[in-house]
Amino acid sequence: MVQYHPFRSPYHTVTKAGIIGGGSDLRPGELSRSNYVVLLFDELPKFCREVLECLRQPLRIDDHL
Repeated sequence: MVQYHPFRSPYHTVTKAGIIGGGSDLRPGELSRSNYVVLLFDELPKFCREVLECLRQPLRIDDHL
């Protein structure tokens, strides 16, 4: 029996802090919450450019492997 949703789908109005975490009360973002599940970005072009740019480093594949 699955006790959690197998994916997380943030709304396109999510902030940079909402994706990577942080803020004044230091909460985890969607990247941390999506551990072992799929992070789904439905309607990707609607997301703010700043939010999409903050995903570059966490999703980058290491070329030295």
